[in-house]
Amino acid sequence: MYTTPENDQIGTSEAKLARAVGASLVKCVVVICLTVLGGIAMHSCSVDDETIVLCQESCERSGNMKSVSRFSCTCQEIKNQSSSFVLDSKLTK
Repeated sequence: MYTTPENDQIGTSEAKLARAVGASLVKCVVVICLTVLGGIAMHSCSVDDETIVLCQESCERSGNMKSVSRFSCTCQEIKNQSSSFVLDSKLTK
């Protein structure tokens, strides 16, 4: 079979089309996988009620609960309204 310029162009255009379709399929698979992984990560970030209660109990002495996550509990300290230079009324009596 003789190779003509027309046959070469048909072969290269088919190869380009096959590459484009293959690249599109790979991109679709990657996007789907990343979406599924993102959903799993978002679902596993939830904090159960027991963790929240434990954090609230541990923050009662130092102040209010500021934030809680699966990995940490942060308490917000209550700022003392009295100045360090003013004597407390309990101490002066």
